[in-house]
Amino acid sequence: MPQAESGNSSAFSLQEKFRAGNVDAGEKVAFGYGIIHRERTYVYMQDDPCPYQIVVVGPINKQHGQYEYVILSNWARFPMIGLVRDLRKFYAEYKDQVETDLEKAGFMDDVTGSNPIHYADWSKCRKATPINYLSNVLTDLFG
Repeated sequence: MPQAESGNSSAFSLQEKFRAGNVDAGEKVAFGYGIIHRERTYVYMQDDPCPYQIVVVGPINKQHGQYEYVILSNWARFPMIGLVRDLRKFYAEYKDQVETDLEKAGFMDDVTGSNPIHYADWSKCRKATPINYLSNVLTDLFG
């Protein structure tokens, strides 16, 4: 596997020639690029539907056996995408430490505006029913 010296990065472009389906099918060419950074090599094809990696995971929820939160980003460390199981619990228990860890790891800097994290509560996007609306209002008022 190619490696770059610590602190250095390299980029390369690539082409992949293939036949879809069988050996008699027409030839196709896919284009992509790669980055060698320290001891890791990242390869991206332009048709890659999800060019993101998991960069931080939270603790495992004992009730569900799944992570409390997952933070995704790409090789450029921008944008960051956070998937949070319970936004209120995240704010209360994890938010400050996650932001500190992301800043130490270089995800928050001059390029990203030093404060790239904007939170949205997607639970408010549930189907608009009277019960959901009332639940959201009561939760916002009383926590």
